Formats: sequence, structure tokens, C-alpha cells
Amino acid sequence: MELAANIAAHGSLTVVFTIGQKGEVETVFVEEYTIAEIPVRNQLKDYLKSMRFAFKLPKGKHFTFTEIITFN
Repeated sequence: MELAANIAAHGSLTVVFTIGQKGEVETVFVEEYTIAEIPVRNQLKDYLKSMRFAFKLPKGKHFTFTEIITFN
């Protein structure tokens, strides 16, 4: 999934990711946001959920981290 270049997002998202086996994003929880447009927030969240990280975890293990993503 590619993020559309025409998204005019201005603001930030504080996102909690949970990564599972095979580097797949299992959950994306938006803790805080300053982006006002709901459709834009939803599209960004869907894009983040489709990401895959280049590391693998042992079976049954999960990795959770928080990231602040800023758009200018």
C-alpha cells in the first residue's frame, strides 16, 4: 500500500505500535493527534497498519513501542 502524495496532513500523531512475528504490525493505536481531518487520520492509520518491519520475533513474542509522527 502506498501513501497518496496528495494527502495534505499537517500536525502530528502519537502512535503505539505492536509488532508480532515476521515483523508484521498487529495493532496501531493512535493515543493523541493534532490532525483535524478524520479521513486523513484514518488513511494514515491504515497505511501504518500495512507496514512490515525487517526483523522477526520469536514465536509468541510481541514488541510494543510508541512513536510521534509529525507532518508539516
